[in-house]
Formats: sequence, structure tokens, C-alpha cells
Amino acid sequence: EESNRGLARADPRVLIAEIDRAHGPLRTNPAAALRMLAALQPRVERCGNAVVRSEYAGYMAYTLRELRRFDEALPFAAEYVQLTTATEGPESLAALNAMESLALTLVNIGRDGEGQAMLARLLATKTRVLGADHDDTRQTKDLIDRLSAMGV
Repeated sequence: EESNRGLARADPRVLIAEIDRAHGPLRTNPAAALRMLAALQPRVERCGNAVVRSEYAGYMAYTLRELRRFDEALPFAAEYVQLTTATEGPESLAALNAMESLALTLVNIGRDGEGQAMLARLLATKTRVLGADHDDTRQTKDLIDRLSAMGV
């Protein structure tokens, strides 16, 4: 009976596919993407799967940043780092990219010092783990350079 009311735990693979689908309209209609993601939140919470929660938190942080709702994005970005680090390891590419997302969110809400410090640590880690010539390492360095040029 519980599943008849939609309260049963969902298959994590199905939820991840739905999260990916919900994120689809982001480029053309971020508000629609946010509505679709928000509608999935109760099922994501009930699922209890850390990978599903990580995907959801990452997409929510990204979507809210695209909508310039940075204060709302911050807790999702922090959760994305915590869950991705726990599920994939602290030096995985996914965790490193989650940290960059959090650093950008910090800069966007005016916590420039925290964001810049996190980006500097992140660049050092990416250089050590991925190498100085890796695309992700270069992108982080370019981001730091752009922020510095803007006076951040």
C-alpha cells in the first residue's frame, strides 16, 4: 500500500535519470529546470541514496546559480561537496569539481576571501592529482586569473 501512495523508496537509477532529465531545460528555461528538480526533492530525500542526493544537490546548486539565487545555492553546493567527497573520494574529479562549484558560490555571495582560498587549495590539489597540463587544472587556473582581473 505504501508504494501505491508513492511513498516507497525509488530505484536510485530511475531517480538519477529523472534528475538528469529535469536538468535538461536549464540552458533555455532555468526556471522550468528548477521547478522540475524541486518536484523531485521529496523522492530524493526518501531514497536515502548518497549518490542520488549528491547528483540532486549538484544540479540544484548549478541551477540556482544560473538563476543568480546564490544564497539558496550555497547549502546545495556544500552538500554536493560533502556527498561527492564521501561517495567518490576527496581527490576524485567529481569531488574537485564540486569544490570549485562551492568556491564560485562563495565568491558570488561576496565571501571572496573564502572562495579564493578554496580555489587556491583546489588548484594545488588539481595540479598534484591531475597534472598542470590537465584541462580541469588549466580551467581552474584560468578562473582564478579571471577573478583576479575582476578584482576578486
